[in-house]
Amino acid sequence: MRSNIKKTIAMAMAICTITAGTIAPNAGRFILSATPIVAEAAQQGDFVFTRRSTNAATLTAYTGTASKVTLPTEVTINGANCKVTGIDDYAFRYNSNITSVTIPYGYTAIGANVFYYCTNLTTVSVPSSIVAIHDYAFASTNITSFTIPSKVKMLGSSVFENCGNLQTVNVNTNIITEMKANMFSGCYSLKTLKFSSGSKITSLGDHFAFGCSSLTSLTLPSKLTSIGKSAFEYCSSLSSMNFPSTVKFVGGLAFKDTKWIKNQSLTNGLVIKNGIIIDGTRASGTINIPNGITTIPAYMFSENKNITKVVCPNTLSYIGERAFQLCSNLKTVELSTNLSEIPDYCFNNCTSLKTIKLPYRVMNIGICSFNKCTSLKTINFPEYLKTIKKGAFLDCSALENITYILDYKTYDIADDAFEGCNALKKINGTQVATRSGYNVSLYKEKFVKQYFSRCEEVGFIQEFIDLKCSAVVEKIKAENPNYKPVQLARALEVWMCANGCSSRDKWMSENSGNYPQSEEHRQEYHRESSIFLNGVGVCEGYAKGYNRLLRKAGITCEVVASQNHAWNVIKSDGKWFNIDSYWDDYGKGSTYEWFMVCDKEMEKMDQKNAHKQYYVRRKENKYEPEAKRMECTTPMGDINGDTYLDSKDATVLQNYLTTGKTSGTFITTCADMNFDGKINATDLSLLKQKILNNK
Repeated sequence: MRSNIKKTIAMAMAICTITAGTIAPNAGRFILSATPIVAEAAQQGDFVFTRRSTNAATLTAYTGTASKVTLPTEVTINGANCKVTGIDDYAFRYNSNITSVTIPYGYTAIGANVFYYCTNLTTVSVPSSIVAIHDYAFASTNITSFTIPSKVKMLGSSVFENCGNLQTVNVNTNIITEMKANMFSGCYSLKTLKFSSGSKITSLGDHFAFGCSSLTSLTLPSKLTSIGKSAFEYCSSLSSMNFPSTVKFVGGLAFKDTKWIKNQSLTNGLVIKNGIIIDGTRASGTINIPNGITTIPAYMFSENKNITKVVCPNTLSYIGERAFQLCSNLKTVELSTNLSEIPDYCFNNCTSLKTIKLPYRVMNIGICSFNKCTSLKTINFPEYLKTIKKGAFLDCSALENITYILDYKTYDIADDAFEGCNALKKINGTQVATRSGYNVSLYKEKFVKQYFSRCEEVGFIQEFIDLKCSAVVEKIKAENPNYKPVQLARALEVWMCANGCSSRDKWMSENSGNYPQSEEHRQEYHRESSIFLNGVGVCEGYAKGYNRLLRKAGITCEVVASQNHAWNVIKSDGKWFNIDSYWDDYGKGSTYEWFMVCDKEMEKMDQKNAHKQYYVRRKENKYEPEAKRMECTTPMGDINGDTYLDSKDATVLQNYLTTGKTSGTFITTCADMNFDGKINATDLSLLKQKILNNK
C-alpha cells in the first residue's frame, strides 16, 4: 500500500497547455500570468502537488494516513524547485485520520472544502501569511479554536459551519468588510467571538452564528450596518451585546430565542432599534407599525401565531419575503399605499386572513405570496399591477371574487397563480360563467381566455366546463331522446371532433413553414377546457374534455395514457372499450375508426405504437398518472364474450334474430355493430364482414 501511495502521479495534465497562475495576495485565488506552461502534477511523499507557474505550486491532495501533518513549503517538479503557496479545494476532505495540521508561513490561500468533514481534526496552525480562506474550508471539523489572521482579505461562507467543538475565535483582520452566511452556524460550543478594535466589518450574513447556544456575550464591530436573517437565532445563552448606532438593517428572526432580545423593551409589541424593527416574535393582537418605519425585513413575523391584525404606516415602502408566513391567526392587514410589491411567500399559509386590500402602487405579487390563505374571499387587482407570479394565490379555497380588473391593462399572470381556487366564480362581482338555454357565456371572455386557459382547477373555469357539458349533453338528448349510452358516446365524440382541432391544424391554418413541435407543449392545449374554451387541443386536452362530457352523460369512463399519448375508455355491459377522439378527428367530424375498439384492434391499427397503455389518469387525482391498466379485451362483435371474433358470434346473433331469444352470454353492446341502438340484419351483415376481414 505504501509503495502505491509513494508512486509518482506525474499526471501531467500535461497534454493540455494552460495559462499558469500563482497565488495572488490581492485575490486569494490564482491570477493568470502571461507565460503559458504545461500544468504538471506530481507526488512527493504523501502529498500531491500541482505546478502553477515556473516556481510556484499548490498542494492538491494528501494520500497519507498520519494523524499529525505538517505541510511542505517546497516541492521539486520535473527538476524545478517550487514554493508551495496554497491548498487546493477538497485536498483533505473526509480525512478521518488527521487530528492536527500545521500550515507553514508562505501559504496564502486555503481553498474551498479543504478540511470539510475531517471529523477528528482538532488543531490547525494557520500562518499570518494567509490572505484567503474559502467556503467550507473547516466546516464540520472538531477544531476548538481559531484565529483569522490580520492579512485575510477574502473569507468565504460557511467556513466554520457545524464545528461543534469550536469554542474560541479571534477575528484579527481589519481588511474584510463582510462576514458571509453561515460562518459559525451550528457551532454550539462557541463561547468567545472577538473582533479586532479596528474592524471594518459592516455586514454579518444570514445565519451567521445560528444555533451558537453557548455564546453568552458579544461586542459587535462599530462600523456594522447590516445583520442578516437568523444571524443569532437560537443563540439561547446570548444575554449581553451592544447594538451599534450604525446598524440600519436587521433580517427577520435575527435574534430569535436569545436572552438579549427578550430583555429589550417593546414598542407596540415590537423591538425597535435605530428606527428599524429588529424583532416581532413577541407581538400579539393588533400590531400598529409605528410611523417612520420604512421596512419590514424578511421573516420578521414568520410563524407568529399571536398576531391578529397588522396596520402599516404610509412610510412603509418595503416588506421582505416570508415576513408574515404561517401567521395562522392573522385576520386583517392594512398595507401602506407606498408599497410596490408583495414579496414571495409574504402571507403564505396565513389560513385566517380574510381582509386585505392591495395598494394601487403594487406592481408585482410574488411567488406563493398568498398560498393557502384559505379564508381569503376577495382580492383586488391594483391599478399599477403588472405581474402575478407562480402560485401567488394557490389553493386559496375560499377566494370567490377578483375585483378592479381593467380591460385596458396587460398582465403577466403565471399559469398556476390561481390554481386550486375552486370557489373563484366572480370577476368584479359578476358571475363569470352563465348559461341561457344551450348557450354558455363568459363574462370578461377575452381576459379569461388570455390568462386562465392554462389553468385547471379554478372555479369559473370548472363552472364553465360543467355548464358547457350540461348544455351539449342535454341538447343531444333532447334531439335524440331514445339514444342509448354508446350512441350518446358516439354523438359526443362527433361534437368533440366538430368543435375541436389539433394544435398542428391550428398552426398550419395561420402560418407557413414547418410546424414547431414546441406547440405541442403549450399548456392551454392540455387542459379539460382546451376544446370548450378555445377549440384547440392535443390528445390530452381531447381526452380530458371528452371525459367530462361522458361523465356528464352518466357514462362510466376513464382517461388512459401511454408514454406519449392519451385517450379514453368507456364501460358498457360490463366491458371496457377504447375510444380515441383525437385520432378520430379528421378536421370536420369523426371517422369512427378509433371508436369502441379493443386493445388488440388498437395495436393492429396503430403504426406508431402510441397506444400501449401504462396509466390511468383520474380527475379525482388531478389527472396524475396511476400505474394501472384498464384492459379492453372485447372487440365489437364479440357477442358471446369469449374475447374472440369468429363464426360463433355470428351464430349467436343469427339465433337471436331468428328466435328473438338469447341463450348463454349475449353482450348487447357488441351486437349493435352500427351503433344505431337496434339489433337487426344490418348488424349481422356487418359482423360477418368484420369476421371475414379478420381472417
